[in-house]
Amino acid sequence: GSGSVQVIVHTDEEVSGVGEVGFGRVAGAPDALAAIIEHELKPLVLGTDVALVRRTHEAILRETEYHGSFGLTMFGIAAIDMALWDCLGKALGVPCWQLWGAVHKRIPAYAMVGWLNYSDDEVQRICSLRSPTPSAYGAQAVEQGFRGVKIKVGYQTLAEDIKRVKIVREAIGDGIDLMVDANQSLTTAEAVRRGRAFEDLGCYWWEEPIPADDIDGYAELTDSLDI
Repeated sequence: GSGSVQVIVHTDEEVSGVGEVGFGRVAGAPDALAAIIEHELKPLVLGTDVALVRRTHEAILRETEYHGSFGLTMFGIAAIDMALWDCLGKALGVPCWQLWGAVHKRIPAYAMVGWLNYSDDEVQRICSLRSPTPSAYGAQAVEQGFRGVKIKVGYQTLAEDIKRVKIVREAIGDGIDLMVDANQSLTTAEAVRRGRAFEDLGCYWWEEPIPADDIDGYAELTDSLDI
């Protein structure tokens, strides 16, 4: 099961802002989060000044500190933050990046298209720039101008990961960034071993190889790898 939760904030000036968070593989999470938002977070937002987004954010952090302002609760805080910023931007008639200040007006983007469950032929077709019949969100996205693709790795063996990287590179050609992502599935030692292989294959980055809170492990990866 999976799903998403949407938060809509309405102001007295009849401006509405929307925030949304999604869940990939957590059954029941949307219902649980909806209850947290409705019963714990919503009362802290009602009646506040939409211009004081950070003050509202800090109030929510204080209120949720006892049981922890992280995990599922942070999903709700994030959705509310997005909705409040959206509201403020609409009220002022500017996009949020102008509210925050910016360095660039354009930034590069990549397509996350290479899932582990795809066959070799399917992942080549979806990632390829030259596919004659692009899929709805894979090759078509790249053909629309993406200059990078990201694929999942973390198969049972390094050999399988290397094979996947090579067949995707064959499909997309040179000049396109190829990134790899293991969704926190490996040990530090294995992440170093595979990271060296991905370096040799010219991968652009090595994403979430180990658990996100393993700070010492990431320090070791940083010391051991150039990717």
